[in-house]
Amino acid sequence: HADFGAEYRSRVLHGTVNVPLGDDAAVRISVGQSYQSGLIHNAVRKDDSVLKIDGGRARFLWEPTPDLTINIIGDYEKQHVNEQLYILFNRYIDTNTGKPTAIPGCGGTIPSMSSRISCNNNPTYNDATTYGLSAQINWQIGDYTLTSITSGRRYKQDGYIDVDGLPGNYYDNGN
Repeated sequence: HADFGAEYRSRVLHGTVNVPLGDDAAVRISVGQSYQSGLIHNAVRKDDSVLKIDGGRARFLWEPTPDLTINIIGDYEKQHVNEQLYILFNRYIDTNTGKPTAIPGCGGTIPSMSSRISCNNNPTYNDATTYGLSAQINWQIGDYTLTSITSGRRYKQDGYIDVDGLPGNYYDNGN
């Protein structure tokens, strides 16, 4: 499956394949990607946002006997996003009129809740990776089913956020 959009150069790609492994086992593999650029424009650095997510999932199903089912699932996802919006809107309200005023050093940008223009002096990004593995075993014993589920997950994040969204270096947050 594929979707493409001219606005923000967006694309969504998904693919899945099922492969039988004899009469009692099968593998399913799914992969996908989402991409978008230009939703947010940085007026200071003249840079556009990019959002990219790549991922996949594999599943192994085995039924060695009519009373025993084994499912093993692994997944992986990597995400990158830059040019996030973090502007302190209330700093740019004229106290006499109550109306927004332009952000200094940001090319006349008027802050608003719907604005897609950032003014970050520093690059803002977030890179995240998540993956996991799980196994489920179901054993039918007469009228009862004994189930064992074991799993593990990992999440790693690296990011730098120019939180104030201003052209200078005033308040940043890295992790």
